[in-house]
Amino acid sequence: MSWFDRSAVLFDEIDKDDLAEKTYVAVNRLKERLKKHPNIIDLKHEHLIQMALTKNSQERANTAVSLCIVELDKLLNTADIRFNQLQSALVASVEFGYSSVFATMFSLILLTYLHFNTIRQVIQKKFSDLASINKIGRQLALVKDQSTALKITLDTICEKNGLEIGIAFLMNNNELKVAWDHLTVGENCREETHEWLPNLSIIKRMNASKNIIYIPNVANDSQYGIDTNGANNAFLSIPLIENDNLFGVLCFSGRSDFSELDSNDYEFLGLIAGVLVSTLQNIEMRVIIEAQNRSLEGTIKERTAALKQKNDDTTSMLTNLHQGLFTITKGGLIHSEYAPFLAKIFETNNISNREFSEFLFEHSQLDKTSIEQVKNTALAILHGKQGAFERLSSRLVNDLILTFPNNHVKNVILSWDQILNESKQVVKLLVTVRDVTDHHKAEEQKEVLAAVFKNSAEAIAVFDKALYIQAVNAAFCDLMSMNDEYLVGSNLSTVLRNMHDGSFFDSIRTDIENSGCWDGEIRCDPGESSDKTRWLTVSEIGQSKSSKTATFLGSFSDILRRQKVEDELRYLANYDALTSLPNRRLFTERVEHALALAKRNSTRVALFFIDLNRFKHINDSYGHSIGDELLIQVTQRLNEFVRESDILSRLGGDEFTILIENPVSSDDVEMFASRLLQQFTQPFNIANHELRTDASIGISVFPDDAESVETLMINADVAMYSAKKRGVGFLFFESKMNETSGLRLGLENDLYKALENNELFLTYQPKIELCTGQMVGAEVLLRWEHPELGLISPDQFIPLAEETGLIVPIGHWVLETACKNLEKWRKEGLYPIKLAVNVSAKQFQTSDFVEQVQKVLEDTSLDPALLELEVTESLLMDTENTSIEIMTNLKEMGISISIDDFGTGYSSLQYLSKFPIDYLKIDRSFVMGLDTGGKSIAIIRAIIAMAEGLGLEVVAEGVEDDGQARLLREFGCQLAQGYLYSRPLKEVDFIKHLSPQKHKLQALTFLQR
Repeated sequence: MSWFDRSAVLFDEIDKDDLAEKTYVAVNRLKERLKKHPNIIDLKHEHLIQMALTKNSQERANTAVSLCIVELDKLLNTADIRFNQLQSALVASVEFGYSSVFATMFSLILLTYLHFNTIRQVIQKKFSDLASINKIGRQLALVKDQSTALKITLDTICEKNGLEIGIAFLMNNNELKVAWDHLTVGENCREETHEWLPNLSIIKRMNASKNIIYIPNVANDSQYGIDTNGANNAFLSIPLIENDNLFGVLCFSGRSDFSELDSNDYEFLGLIAGVLVSTLQNIEMRVIIEAQNRSLEGTIKERTAALKQKNDDTTSMLTNLHQGLFTITKGGLIHSEYAPFLAKIFETNNISNREFSEFLFEHSQLDKTSIEQVKNTALAILHGKQGAFERLSSRLVNDLILTFPNNHVKNVILSWDQILNESKQVVKLLVTVRDVTDHHKAEEQKEVLAAVFKNSAEAIAVFDKALYIQAVNAAFCDLMSMNDEYLVGSNLSTVLRNMHDGSFFDSIRTDIENSGCWDGEIRCDPGESSDKTRWLTVSEIGQSKSSKTATFLGSFSDILRRQKVEDELRYLANYDALTSLPNRRLFTERVEHALALAKRNSTRVALFFIDLNRFKHINDSYGHSIGDELLIQVTQRLNEFVRESDILSRLGGDEFTILIENPVSSDDVEMFASRLLQQFTQPFNIANHELRTDASIGISVFPDDAESVETLMINADVAMYSAKKRGVGFLFFESKMNETSGLRLGLENDLYKALENNELFLTYQPKIELCTGQMVGAEVLLRWEHPELGLISPDQFIPLAEETGLIVPIGHWVLETACKNLEKWRKEGLYPIKLAVNVSAKQFQTSDFVEQVQKVLEDTSLDPALLELEVTESLLMDTENTSIEIMTNLKEMGISISIDDFGTGYSSLQYLSKFPIDYLKIDRSFVMGLDTGGKSIAIIRAIIAMAEGLGLEVVAEGVEDDGQARLLREFGCQLAQGYLYSRPLKEVDFIKHLSPQKHKLQALTFLQR
């Protein structure tokens, strides 16, 4: 085997995988792909995954070729050694004529060496070109600007061909402009290089042939007219072609090592140029796309913002319109279009995909037949033909009244519309829901106010700020003796021109202009009679919708009647209604005055505390009317007994006090007490009954026993209880009697534990509507079951709780327990009624009272309309400003407010008109006086008239017989409570009178006991 054949065999053994052949095939395939895809960036992106897979194959090919070259080197070295050996052998064996053989073999070996060396150089150059193309392709794929792409390309070509100057020219307005340059010989050549642009002949040649031009020595080729001053004698020009048009030119100059470029060089440069053109096109396209993207993003943002704003506007509009929307599909199911307000109206979040009739009419009062008719009508429209909506929509319901479990009612209006498809077929029904409850209430209130205005017994007129009359009621027409046709449109100054001059009305206009109100006396009759003198109160009530000017209400109050009522109330504030004796308030004032004189004159004062024995037995046995008559006769005897200088008073119940000033001695006081007891020796004849009662008297003396009014009265009270306990007629106060007060102290200590030990409980006394006999509410009353002493009277422990401050936590417990019970009854299916809870002065005046009430309502989920709070008249008088604010806040929550024991304090009409109250409760003492006639009847009538004028309801306490109920009903009293109807009942007994909610009327009828 020849040496060449052995070399070929050896090469085949080394290249068993035909890597060299595969490499040539891969290069040709790459060339074909570049022809099909001039944009190497797209090509790279398209074959990004294949590149990762073929990378290993290329590395293996490179490794194999390198091994092949190494083996060839070894083979050639072995050939050289063998050649030397053969040469020596030939010299030694020349006689055999081997000289010619040696020459022949030497020639073959030399040719083989040159062949393999050429193959190695070709392979190395191909791999170098491929690596350069691959490298520049990866670099250009990441380039984002034109300058960088040109720089990378110029650097790569200059490095590859050993050229020193590279300049990129790009077409701009049909002219070649320098886009980038590459210099390796120093910055001093930069200006010169820009002077030798390709001339027109080169451009035409490149544009025509689209070929690369390479001139090894410019000095020997003057065809192109390029003068480099001998600095660089080689010139290379590479056209950049885009869509068969000259896109630009890459020009290079320098002392090249190549006299000529072979086909591989031209192919390599052409590929580089194609990659560059594709890159520049991609960069330009990227710039355009980015600009379009930015524009598109801006447009999207603007449209998104506009769409969001439109959605927000629609939502806001629907919210402000207080409307909810939903659609009904052909299956009768709901698709919620605007759920928030729907959820608010129907008080549920379970809306979507519900059967529409079940959702709409769940809380309505419609019967099943009507609901089924609406359902069938809606489904018929949805499955019907064109015109079905116009034909059947009149059968749909437009007005709904919804009643929810907490007993509050809503008025709802439904609007129905159809949604058509392109074929004009009904595909959905659109239902708009609007809550008009507030509107209905406003209309009802407007009607009520109009009726009150029209039928009020007090003269009322509506003015503008210039006093032009806009409306009057019948009472005003009667007062002025004119008809409304003349009065409306006239000025008040004109109507009353004969009674007051112009300056009087000018002052009224000025005041209402500046402060919005005026009040004062006004004469409505030119005569001297005071019958038509009125107290005019002008206050602003709003603005006229038509003129947008302020409107004022003028109320003409009867001064004489008002003064009479206030005088009567003032009397009631200081005197006992049953006996006409000074009450506790007036008595306390007179005692204070007497003690002041005694201190100044160094004299003494004696106070007698009188309590009737067995009075409760008489009261319970014969009734309160007999008991009241007994108190009246006792008063008569005591009045006949005391001197004019003595002060006799009834503190309440069966307790009387007498104050004598400047007694001579203790014996005189004792003698006075003995004679006082003698007044009870004779029986009292009442209603054919001969009743006997005596008294227990406690005596305390100033300054021996006390130096203050309060202590003096307490000590006299202690002495009275000691006398009652010992069974003697009277006792003077002694300090040791305070030991008896230990029981009171023990009671106080036990009261602290009573709440914690669940010893307190609530009872409920029904309130009856007099005109119907129905129970409309109940008063909550507190009771104490002592574990040892049994049932403790509220008269004992309530004052004790007031004094110790325990009334605040106890009052809160009462409020919370009452609300919990009422809500519990509602959940058990019993018909809810309004409960009235008493509020003490200390509890009412706590800084967070309103917040406490609100929290109780929230914790119990109770409707505020079912809660009524009772406060005393004296509380309002003592804390006027604070009370108004607190009561206003409670009213805004929906709570009703009543004044308890009305008439026992200073009941001023002026004061009452300031407070936002709902009820007046007539004190039991006045009701008891109805049987005897006289002042009680006049007082009750005055209270009812006052309440009517203020728009309040009246509740009478202590009603015990039918006669009292009949008179109260005739006087116009609306509500009553007392033993005639029921004693206070424990919860277990009270709820027996509450029927299930579905039997509303029966539940409110209370059987008399």
